[in-house]
Amino acid sequence: MLATGSQDKTIRLWNVNTGECLKTLVGHTATVRSICFSPNGKILASVGSDKTVKLWDISDGNCVQTFQEHAQAVSSVAFSPNGEIIVSGSYDSTIRLWDIRTGQCIKILQEHTDEVHSVVFSPNGEIITSGSHDKTIKLWSVKTGECINTLQGHSLVVKSLAFSSDSKTLVSCSPDQMVKIWDVTTGECLKTLQGHL
Repeated sequence: MLATGSQDKTIRLWNVNTGECLKTLVGHTATVRSICFSPNGKILASVGSDKTVKLWDISDGNCVQTFQEHAQAVSSVAFSPNGEIIVSGSYDSTIRLWDIRTGQCIKILQEHTDEVHSVVFSPNGEIITSGSHDKTIKLWSVKTGECINTLQGHSLVVKSLAFSSDSKTLVSCSPDQMVKIWDVTTGECLKTLQGHL
């Protein structure tokens, strides 16, 4: 199954093999900016310009939970590896952790000085990393909510982040045409890849 979000405010679930649209999820009132499947594939999380975070039951397409504490558009969402927590990043410069069982916001991470564009959990579930319009990448302890490192090197907004499977390396991408590979433990930039126009 594939999920897509759109400026038409909907999410569509597709059969990858046939190309058939299986379900259309309706509930957002503005552009859907990011979506993510839970590790067990039963729940979909979505965020949008309507400032909300939504959880959807894949089996019937119903919205089962809506979180509404962000003050501006929500740009990115990710599940923890155990599927119990989601993290959302917003244009309000904050990152919020949510307990999907209770619907409660359990932590607010606030050290970015501009819009947050990307959030992702490390595969070991110990770290959240975030990329921002303030040109920085921040590493956060999931357990304490503390910012444990700030990575600097991009000259424009950090749009996308991804961890290696062993949680030891991070990759970041930016409109500055640079892809950077970082050592998560030391914060050192190991390599800068350039070639995109």
